[in-house]
Amino acid sequence: MLIARVLLDAGQPQGAEIAARTAMKLQSDSFAARFLLGTSLRHQGKKIRSEFHLRRALDLASSDRERRLARQAMGYVQATRDWDATLTLGIAPTTNVGKKSDSDYLGIAIPGLFNNTPNQAETSSDRGVFYGLSVTRNIKLDHGGAKFTLGQVRRDYSDDDYDSKSSTISGLWYGKQVNGRQSYVRVDRNWAEYFGDLYSTNTAITVGQSFASLGNRSGSVSLTRNTEDLADSDTVNKSTTLVVKHDILRRPRYVISGQVSLADKTSTNSFNHSFATDFTLSGRFNPKGTGWLLNGSLTRGFETWDNRNPFFITDRKDQEWVARVGAQNQNFSLFGLTPTLSLTYQNRNSTVDFYDLKSSDYFLGVTNAF
Repeated sequence: MLIARVLLDAGQPQGAEIAARTAMKLQSDSFAARFLLGTSLRHQGKKIRSEFHLRRALDLASSDRERRLARQAMGYVQATRDWDATLTLGIAPTTNVGKKSDSDYLGIAIPGLFNNTPNQAETSSDRGVFYGLSVTRNIKLDHGGAKFTLGQVRRDYSDDDYDSKSSTISGLWYGKQVNGRQSYVRVDRNWAEYFGDLYSTNTAITVGQSFASLGNRSGSVSLTRNTEDLADSDTVNKSTTLVVKHDILRRPRYVISGQVSLADKTSTNSFNHSFATDFTLSGRFNPKGTGWLLNGSLTRGFETWDNRNPFFITDRKDQEWVARVGAQNQNFSLFGLTPTLSLTYQNRNSTVDFYDLKSSDYFLGVTNAF
């Protein structure tokens, strides 16, 4: 290991690799040997093999200092590698698998039969299985860069009627950062399936800019145009969304941010025209001396529909709370995967009871540690 360190300092990573491999043969569970091997491979441009050994070094680390060194070295590899992959596996229990209304009545009238239709559907819980994989190609350009991503996520439940699959192709271009400002353009194409059938196709184009603000705070502004084509009908929904986000507080260990979202929605179905406003407070916290990453957000949303559906007893207006919390400890890692826990609580109150919703969704599984 001493020879490997000296050769690395002397700019001879090939010799350092030989020395580090010899040390690893003598002591296969040595953090230092794995770390030196991964570092020597990185200096030779052998990114995939370097990443493998640095991930193993993190698994073998026995102190916060060693874990920090391994993650920093992985950061150098990530900043220059050509491909990224994200894998997520776990169970995803929910208290409302069909996202059904729990109201006694639906706020819907059937002429000649019911002035307010009783709700005969019952909410039910289920333990779903969630798995997802995405692969990204990174391209460095003279004045910025580009990313192309192909991904898919699935949710499987005991009742096949609630199974879902979402496939996405996206492209991102970002410019060079100038005076704390960076522009980007993103295009997403998504196919959503439920119980094996295509439900909708979405195409979204986003233009935005991030910027440095007061002190070490930052913000961003983006404008998105989304087109949703429903497969089983002639309905096409379109929305234009403006999002403004800005840090409220930023410290080395935590960040608190605020966000405002305004969405104007139109459709070939005149009853789908609406305007939505969301206010979000989000935060991230990394307690000192630990590998924990804690995050959470609270969103208050309002949405008003322009035209009354003739079957609705009253005009539709929604008010909604969505709370999310998550936890991950990067110090617990096996081949770069770390345990992850998250919870999402949704509570929507609508003037049309059919759209009332209460649901708690959980995730317990593993995802990338980097």
